[in-house]
Amino acid sequence: MRVSPYEPVHAAATAALFHASVHRLAVAEYTPQQCQAWSPAPPDTDSWNTRLAGMWSWVALDGEELIGFLALRRDGYLDLLYVHPEQAGKGVAQTLYDVAIAEAGRRQLTRLTTHASHLARRFFARQGWHYDGENRVERGGIVMTNHRMSLTL
Repeated sequence: MRVSPYEPVHAAATAALFHASVHRLAVAEYTPQQCQAWSPAPPDTDSWNTRLAGMWSWVALDGEELIGFLALRRDGYLDLLYVHPEQAGKGVAQTLYDVAIAEAGRRQLTRLTTHASHLARRFFARQGWHYDGENRVERGGIVMTNHRMSLTL
């Protein structure tokens, strides 16, 4: 596995991975209706590229296959961390996370925040993140919860 900075050529693959991860991994913690509201279809490639290009973003690759990605906003908000369902539990998230933490240190960020899914909450807790409370999100009339978390660097 190698980690590289996100490039526009990765847009379609990251959008598809996001959708697959929501529907194949998050479905263990959220209802099918919630997953459908969260990601009704893979995001539009152009808007997805704009979103990822506006942050510090990295992709994890196995050969040429994209197996995970992470995006960190410049204000310290960890916006996206997704792993291909077939790669879950194999260290992809940890590797991407370590790259992001190193970048946050280089950028002299002192605090990171995120809204973690139920599944991601356990990952962040193992990394020493503080649980700050529940967050309710509505998408397409469907309400779901995630978790506000923070990390002091």
